[in-house]
Amino acid sequence: MLKQHFFRFGFILFSWLFLLTSSQNVDAQGMTTYPNRKPNMLSNIFWVNDDFGIGTAIEFSKTNAVKGETTFRAGKAYNKPGFAADGSKHQAVNQFIEAAYQAVIDRSIDSVDSESAYYEQLDYNYFIHDSIISLLVTHSITYPQSEGTFAFSLIHYDIKNQTVLLTNEVLSIFGLSRVPILNAIAEQCVWPDDSNEPLFDAVWFDTIKWTDINQLKIFVDNEQGIHIIYPLVENGIEQVVLLK
Repeated sequence: MLKQHFFRFGFILFSWLFLLTSSQNVDAQGMTTYPNRKPNMLSNIFWVNDDFGIGTAIEFSKTNAVKGETTFRAGKAYNKPGFAADGSKHQAVNQFIEAAYQAVIDRSIDSVDSESAYYEQLDYNYFIHDSIISLLVTHSITYPQSEGTFAFSLIHYDIKNQTVLLTNEVLSIFGLSRVPILNAIAEQCVWPDDSNEPLFDAVWFDTIKWTDINQLKIFVDNEQGIHIIYPLVENGIEQVVLLK
């Protein structure tokens, strides 16, 4: 009986992991093709231009009840983006997506029990400015009766020139100055009390201030709001804040 249960779980896990890790080639019609498989459509496609669209390629969700909990459900929910474009021209973005999802996939492969005691979500958002797309992948884990932990992967990509942009290039494109941004981080990312102690990792802040601004994760949303992502001082997990 135990052997049959293990085999069934292994088959289910392998099936959805195969969907997440399969190599994808998306054409300009929004069609995702797999070797030796029938093509599948991307959902919720947004067309940046006539040759490049972004949509959801993979959606996976499975939850289970947790003993003693009436409102919290454990499980997993993964949404993975895909592109309606010539994949050979935009390999850097595809590599970014695979890297952002790979650690979660590897951990799921190593998992023995199909029913976890926490809720894990992997989702994405994107922001379009002319030919620049900022793609944000958010990985969150939440336990019963606790706040979630977050980690973020971010890429800025120039679709027209097919290049990945560094933070200093993003600042230049949007006409942003380093000094006001660094001052805003120092003023806003502090404990919500009278101590004014920083919430961010001091080593990280010194790095982006004096050594390498490209270590700063920053993006501009569709309403022109400026967001930065910073590591918390306590445990290294990340937080995102809208600068005011």
